Amino acid sequence: MLQHSKKTVTFHDNDQRYVFPSRSTDVLWEDPSVYEMTRKAAREDGKQGRKDGYDKLIDGSFSDPKENVQKSLNEFVRHSNQRGIERFTSKPHYKERKEERLNAIRAVLLGQTQAHLKGLPADQKAQQLREVSLVFCLNAKVFARRMGKADEAAAYPKTKEDRRARHITGIFSHTATARTEAGVLRLSRAA
Repeated sequence: MLQHSKKTVTFHDNDQRYVFPSRSTDVLWEDPSVYEMTRKAAREDGKQGRKDGYDKLIDGSFSDPKENVQKSLNEFVRHSNQRGIERFTSKPHYKERKEERLNAIRAVLLGQTQAHLKGLPADQKAQQLREVSLVFCLNAKVFARRMGKADEAAAYPKTKEDRRARHITGIFSHTATARTEAGVLRLSRAA
C-alpha cells in the first residue's frame, strides 16, 4: 500500500493563490502492520533503556540543558543501543520535545495568519515564517548538533595516541627558534 502525505501550504497574495504541495513520501512502510510492529519494538526497547538507567543520561538535555550535557549524551550514545528512540527512553525528554514542537507549529501558524492579515507579499511571508521557525526550533537544532557530536565521539573514540599527538602539538604552540648546523630554524604551530 502506497501512502502519500496530504499536507500542503497555501499563501494568498492579493488575488493570487500560491499552493506548495507536499512531497510524496512514497513507500516508507509498505504495510501499516509493519510500521506498528516496528513502533512497538521501539517502545519496548525504550522501556528496557529506562530499566537500564539510560533515561538519566538523556534527561535534562533539551530545552534547559544540565551542566555536563555533552558528556552525558556521549555516554548515552556510546553505551546504549537507544540511539534514535530517545523519546521512548526518556519520558521527560519526549514531553519537552513534544511541547516545543507544538509551540513551533502554533507559532508558524500564527505567523502565517498575521502575515496574511498584514497583506504581506508571498516572499515576505515566507521570510517571516522562516524566522519564526528558526527561533522556535532552536533547541531542536542545538540538540541535533549535540547528538551528532556524540555520534562522532562514539564512532571515533579518542585513543592514547590522540592525547599524545595533542601533547606533542602543544609543544609547538609557541613560536620557537632553534639553532641548527644549517642556520636558524623557526618552528611554529599553524593557527
